[in-house]
Amino acid sequence: MIMKTKTYKINGMKCDHCRANVENGLAELPGVQRVSVDLGQGIATVEGDVDDQAIINQVESLGFECEP
Repeated sequence: MIMKTKTYKINGMKCDHCRANVENGLAELPGVQRVSVDLGQGIATVEGDVDDQAIINQVESLGFECEP
């Protein structure tokens, strides 16, 4: 399996609880190996083999906006 690392801009996170929700939500997706969310920059870094649209859909289902 080829692991890709991609970053996504997440809008709407305001606290550590928001950051943890996004990290945990993305970690649940099949193919995701590692997730790191930088609250200050509003960036999620995702390692694994997962479709951009799956990431966007998951983030939006958590109540945030996501841009690849």
